[in-house]
Amino acid sequence: MRMNRFAVAMLALMILSFSSPSWAQDPETPEAAALAAGEAKPTPWREQTIYIPYKQLQKVFEEQGRGVFLPYEKFQELWKKAQASEPQPVDERPPLGAIVTEIASEATVGRDVINVQASLQIELLSKGWHEVPLRLSDAAIRSATIGDQPARILAASEQGYKLLVQNKEDAAQRLTLELEYSKAYAKSPGQNSVSLEAPQASVNRWLIRIPQSGVKVNIQPMIAATEAPADAAADDEPPKETVVLAFVGAASTVQVDWTPKTEGAAGLEALATVQAQQEVSIDEGVVRTRTRLAYEISRAELSQLVVEVPLDQKVTRVIDPNVKKWEVAKDDVKQTITIDLFQPARGIQNITVDCEKFSDEAALRDTDIPVIQAANVGRQQGVVVVRLRRVTSGGDGQGRVVAARRRRAAATAAKRQVGLRLSLCRVAFRSRVERRKGEASDSRATARRGVS
Repeated sequence: MRMNRFAVAMLALMILSFSSPSWAQDPETPEAAALAAGEAKPTPWREQTIYIPYKQLQKVFEEQGRGVFLPYEKFQELWKKAQASEPQPVDERPPLGAIVTEIASEATVGRDVINVQASLQIELLSKGWHEVPLRLSDAAIRSATIGDQPARILAASEQGYKLLVQNKEDAAQRLTLELEYSKAYAKSPGQNSVSLEAPQASVNRWLIRIPQSGVKVNIQPMIAATEAPADAAADDEPPKETVVLAFVGAASTVQVDWTPKTEGAAGLEALATVQAQQEVSIDEGVVRTRTRLAYEISRAELSQLVVEVPLDQKVTRVIDPNVKKWEVAKDDVKQTITIDLFQPARGIQNITVDCEKFSDEAALRDTDIPVIQAANVGRQQGVVVVRLRRVTSGGDGQGRVVAARRRRAAATAAKRQVGLRLSLCRVAFRSRVERRKGEASDSRATARRGVS
């Protein structure tokens, strides 16, 4: 055993002897000659110190808790790798210190400005001081309170205003900011508008009051909106304001446009004129009439229209998307069509009336063209177009042409059309149909116009 320990110690001394650079330096060595010739100096060996426990060597390396001797650089490398592989502690702090959870705003339109009262629900998520953005760079803040105390409001040149608030507790804290601000709105002919850089929140509710009934209000962005019922006045009087409830979400800008209601001529009835286009189609055994009435209504609105039709006509249809219902009433001289509208009409309102009359061939020889007349209007003018179609009859196979024209002319086609422009309120037409012998595709016809 002593011989083994002695051999190990001698081996260690030999390694140290040969690794020491001081023992190997010789001026006549090739390395020294190369250095003298100006060549690059070779990298010297780094001195290493090795500690060998020559006593109790086996006890140190073979028992429990034995150690390994490493260079310090290697130890630092292994230490850093061990630190990087360890799981890092989870950061449970919230990403934001404060957040605005809900805003309820009520805007009232004044004479020149719009006044807004906003209630902001703010939640402080962490302890310490926080800045809550309020924006409102284009508005004037009139008051800001939290409870009974005035709030700390900071003015930022580019971002508007900020609320400075402190949370003294470790737990989250809720508070309510009551904010009042105003801004002047832009006036233009027929429309007023205002744009607000209001505070933002995911739940953002607006209640807009305009001191005039029947005002059309447009809100942008409008995720959802409805016209809220206004508070009824005493003695069941009609409301004197327009109230709109809207949800705008986290919008960067809230824009409100409203158009005042046009009252028209006070105390005067609606004034209407009608442009008519009447197409009469005379076919075998039937006369069909389609009349298009284009109303132009001014001064007030009309919720009901009245049209007069001759007694011998059957009213088949009254067409327009705004027609709610229509009824026909007969008297001794005419039929009266009463038309109710979905929305009261003002400006342009179109109505199409279809009629038909069945007759035998003998009656078609002398046919009255029906007059469709709009009642309760100041003036009606337009065009009457008569269409005549080929009629075949008789066992001899001979064809004949039914035709009517205002002036006498030669018929050169199987289908004829006569157009008359009307400028009177009530005009009656009668067509005279004559058969000319020996002419199957060429005929002459006359038309007489009478005024009733």
